[in-house]
Amino acid sequence: MSTITTVDWAELSPDALRTVESYESRYDTRFSDLVHFDSQVLKSLHAPGILPGNIHIASAEDPRVIERMATVTAIANSPAPRDVDRERYLRALLDIYGMLAVQVMDAASVPGATVIAPEREGRILAELLDVLPHRRGWTPQAKRMPVDGGLLVGVDDRLPARTDRLVIVDGVVASGVTLMAAMRLTARPGAVVDVFTCHATEEGALALARFAEQSEISLTLHVGHVSGVLDERFYSVDPADRASLILGDIGDTIGPVAPPTPPGASRERLTPQEPDQDAPLLAASFQQPGDTPERLRRQIEFVIEADRLKNVFRQSPLLAADRKENDAEHSWHLALMALVLAEYADEPVDVGKVLALVVVHDLVEIYAGDTFIYDTMAAADQDVREQRAAEKLFAVLPAGQAERFRALWDEFEARVTPEARFAKAMDRLQPLLLNYGNRGGTWRTPGVTEGDVLARKSVIEDASADLWRYAQDLIRTGGANGWVPRTGPGN
Repeated sequence: MSTITTVDWAELSPDALRTVESYESRYDTRFSDLVHFDSQVLKSLHAPGILPGNIHIASAEDPRVIERMATVTAIANSPAPRDVDRERYLRALLDIYGMLAVQVMDAASVPGATVIAPEREGRILAELLDVLPHRRGWTPQAKRMPVDGGLLVGVDDRLPARTDRLVIVDGVVASGVTLMAAMRLTARPGAVVDVFTCHATEEGALALARFAEQSEISLTLHVGHVSGVLDERFYSVDPADRASLILGDIGDTIGPVAPPTPPGASRERLTPQEPDQDAPLLAASFQQPGDTPERLRRQIEFVIEADRLKNVFRQSPLLAADRKENDAEHSWHLALMALVLAEYADEPVDVGKVLALVVVHDLVEIYAGDTFIYDTMAAADQDVREQRAAEKLFAVLPAGQAERFRALWDEFEARVTPEARFAKAMDRLQPLLLNYGNRGGTWRTPGVTEGDVLARKSVIEDASADLWRYAQDLIRTGGANGWVPRTGPGN
């Protein structure tokens, strides 16, 4: 059997490239990954066979699933479904999920589980099943495109880093190629993967099982009903009447009637406060014992005020959750990196001093806010904002300690000492790792090019030739993969 391949843009034929670009234009997206299934691969994956035991079919135990499927199929083939029909269609799909032996929420609640709900229908269904409020939820756009007799699956950057526990929510498994592409890009060998879907063709179910076995993935497919066959467009159709769709386009059918916020969903929204230079100290509402010594009182006030750093959000996306990191997480990560990577410093460094520098370096953003590295307008007054913030914040500390903390912050900014240069290198390397792991992340900011990223990260070279070589390799790989444009618009 041929190998399923992850394709670089440079490897595409002119016809394939035109196809990809037309799909990106049609769906207003940009694919960060391309996975190719040639005709021989598809033929092998979809070959007839016996469904294995890791495919759990609810209709085999519950005849109500067949009733719901009849409703769905009738509406899918209606030339002009009314909103009331669309609502019945959606209700039938949700009923089928409720009839599965294992519930989606149970799988999604396993510690460390990452949820992927591809395309509009996956997102809508996962939201209504209340699993996307989880932090580890992702909603990639994935499109299958006919190329050279096979299928090319384009996936945008809304995919997590590789994981050992994956839950996929989808409405229907027809060919299965989009889910196989998602698994190829996100599931590590040995990963446990649960796929939840209302319907699958036999070809699609077999393809998922075969792919998982070849990829050393422990897959369980939880499906309402298995029926139909693939047509030449890779849609699920009735074998007795190939003009009759089994489910049709789920997204188009349920989109107009899907509520924007699912009833009862306990959504977690991260709404960081805007930094306020004139905000009163948090300690104003933190009552300390009356006999607390003045020095200790001021130190505790500073520690309490530093809690604000947890609510200053950066632009870098996390690898382990579908949100951006905050400044406190960033500072901790730099400290850990300094401990781990100190051996690569070109000059001997006092690791304890480096730790102090990275812990202190972003504290001023409590009042000044985070300045995005590629935002030239915000950078214009960054120094003024941060100097003012430093004066306010470090003055909370008792005399002597206030000056030492301010000196640490100034040392980091000046980058004169070996420790400051290495601390700054960590500050530049850490978001690079997050962006690379997220297949672009902030590199996809309009106007940012590979050259811009290299220029902003070049300070790494001041501290470590080894880490700079490594960073350049990541950036150039990102450029080769299309995660960051190699040139600007029109170049």
